[in-house]
Formats: sequence, structure tokens, C-alpha cells
Amino acid sequence: MYKQDTPLDAVSISDLTLDYILDADGQPHLHLLGGKGLYAAVGMWLWGLRVGLAVSPGCDFDLTHLQPLSQAGIDVRGVQLHPTTTTLCWAQQYGPDGERLSWNPHRHYAGLADPPVDPASLPDIDGISPSFVVRAHHVDLTGLPDAYITAAACHFAGDEFLRYPESIVGWKERGTLLTLDADWYSGPALTEASAAAALAPLVGFGAILPSREDVAHLFGLGVDVHFAARTIGQCTGALVAVKLGVAGSLVYQPRLDCFDHIPIVPVIAVDPTGAGDAYAGGFLAGLLKTGDPLEAALWATVSASFVVEGYGAAFALERATADERDRRLAVLRQQTADR
Repeated sequence: MYKQDTPLDAVSISDLTLDYILDADGQPHLHLLGGKGLYAAVGMWLWGLRVGLAVSPGCDFDLTHLQPLSQAGIDVRGVQLHPTTTTLCWAQQYGPDGERLSWNPHRHYAGLADPPVDPASLPDIDGISPSFVVRAHHVDLTGLPDAYITAAACHFAGDEFLRYPESIVGWKERGTLLTLDADWYSGPALTEASAAAALAPLVGFGAILPSREDVAHLFGLGVDVHFAARTIGQCTGALVAVKLGVAGSLVYQPRLDCFDHIPIVPVIAVDPTGAGDAYAGGFLAGLLKTGDPLEAALWATVSASFVVEGYGAAFALERATADERDRRLAVLRQQTADR
């Protein structure tokens, strides 16, 4: 489907997972395509970008599972099967109040007298694959197709930008728009004194897109999100959008030293999985196409609104339309203009 010289607008680099969800009614949703990299790619794709997916599923992954992506027009030449490690799996169950809890699909069905699915086909994990599986998966940036290297924009949701600094230098020198989900830091909580040194690797990124949880991980529990966003922005020069879940997002522009709050799009939310990653993909798309940080945040919010309406990253590929996308964007623009 993809020619070697097909140009790409953007590339999503991170993980791919197989997701397993037990909803509040006890209904299972199994073998779903998920992961930060895939949800971010969907968030970009919704805006008509030519998107490349660079992820690292395991040696046991059936590549035919990617057909919904290929059929939608997402380039999957950047998918790199890990030679020895299994695919990363993630499993959650919802309580009656909507709380998400770790779930073991194999154990759940093995305990039933007449299970509707074969327990042997399900992962025996408590919420997520073992840590050694998580650590094994990363994308080799030196092995990506040329079309990925020359794309106009690239989003990271892992630490590949630290593993392959020469590749990142090359992208920065070419003027590639780089964005980052903040799930990469493993050091002690940042302070005003330590932040500049710790955040130095992020200088040159166009936007940093942490969740509220990422901010707490970076700076410690109870940190003010305005302080955190300003610190990240001032230390890196990057736009910062803190994802606040149902409270929307907080956008900080360091050049203007100003904050803007963007509300969510009101939809019937079924599953919040991947919303923040789709937001990141939509933000990249908006920034790449318009250069306007607030417009990018609106695009991001619309992207997130589509993925929460169903289970799995492929849901939005099947259900989203350009007309509905534009309608939601118009509503959100009006909401923000009226404030």
C-alpha cells in the first residue's frame, strides 16, 4: 500500500499494546489495539495527516491486526517486531463508580465454570505485563524508513529521544516539529533549582504534553499545575499543554507567559483509555498545520473526544467523520470565544 517515496506529514513513536477491558456491566472487550503510539497516531490521522506509526510489538504479534490502520491510510512500515519479547499487554476493569482497577483476564475466565472464551488465549497479568517486558520495548530510530526520517513532525511518548540523541539532533537541525508526552522521567522530584538541568534534553521540542499525573511525577504530589507548566516552558522554550482529564487542558505559552484553559468536548464517554495520547496527536496536527497553540489545543481536544466514545484505538478510525470533526471544532471554538 505504501510506496517507498511516499512523504509523511508526521510520525508517532512509542508503544503498541493489546488491551483487555472489563466494563462496569461485566462485559469484556478483548484483544483491542492500544498503546500510546497508536492512540497518538489516530489523533493525528483524524485531521487528514499522512501518518507513520513507529512502534515495537512483540515477537508473538500478528501483523494482520494492523489491517484497520492500513485500510484507514496509516503507514505501518515503521512497526518493528521485537525479536524475543512478547507484546505488551494492559488490562483494566471498571467499577460501578467508573474507577479503573487492575484486572487479570486469564485468572478471571479460568475461574468460571463455563468461560465464554478460552482462558489460555488471555494474558495472565495483573493490570500490565511484567516490568521486564515493558522495559524491552522501544523503537530503534536508526531502523526507520526514509519517509519517517524526513517527516515534518514527530511525536514521542517514551524515552527513544534519549536513547538515540544523534537522530534527535538530525531532526532538530532539519527543523522537524517535535512533541513529547512527559512519560519519560525517572529521577527525583524537580525543584526550581534542579529543573533546568533535568529538562535540558527537551530544549528544541515544540511542545511538551504532560498529564496531571505526569506533572505530579515530575514535581511531586500537590504541585500547582500552573507552576509546573511555567517551569517546563521557561526551561525548554516549548509550548506546554497539561492534560487534566474531564477538566480539559491548561495551555502555557512561554513567549507570552500566558495560560489558557480549554474545556472538553461534551460527548458520551465510554472509555477514557488513550484520550491523552489522542490529544497529543491532535495537538501536533494543529500546531503543524496552523502554527497557533490555541488552535492546536482545540484540535487536540476534538481528537480526544472521538476515542473516548468506544473501546480500542481502532474505534475512532471506523466511526469518526470529517463533518462531525469539524462540527465539534466549531462548537469548541464558540465555547472558548464566549468566555
